[in-house]
Amino acid sequence: MKKIYFPKNIYDALQENPEISIAEIQQVNKCHQSTAYRYKSNFEFAIKNPDKVLIHHKINKVKIENWRQLNNQQEHLNLFLSFTLNNDGFDSTPDLRERFYKEYSKYKNQTNRTFNRYFKKFRDEVNMSQYKLKIVQSSVRLQGFYTEENTDFKPKD
Repeated sequence: MKKIYFPKNIYDALQENPEISIAEIQQVNKCHQSTAYRYKSNFEFAIKNPDKVLIHHKINKVKIENWRQLNNQQEHLNLFLSFTLNNDGFDSTPDLRERFYKEYSKYKNQTNRTFNRYFKKFRDEVNMSQYKLKIVQSSVRLQGFYTEENTDFKPKD
């Protein structure tokens, strides 16, 4: 069953005169030409297939909650990595990801690709000389990245 939305005034006009022009439909509803054409073609489909169509005149508004919820994963990852690089470091990228999701569980449902994108952005933008540990890429692909002591680190007194 196909649900088709028609404004009440357009549906009434099309029932009175199925041969109404698209320009007249535009004047009745003050809509764009493509919308008027869609109303007319959908009406013709509904007339030819009345058993396959359900016509309604109200737009079904769906309430979307948390739709514009801010995604602060980049900022939270930057804070987490700053803390981690000044304290204990991490053994591998999966270890880092697991620890980050344990700390910030609201990002747990995001993909590894998203995490890797934010992690790469951090590596590219941040000056590593300000941290006690530095991020090093491993030759083992499954390990990814790990931390080791930063020889360029100069503590601020």
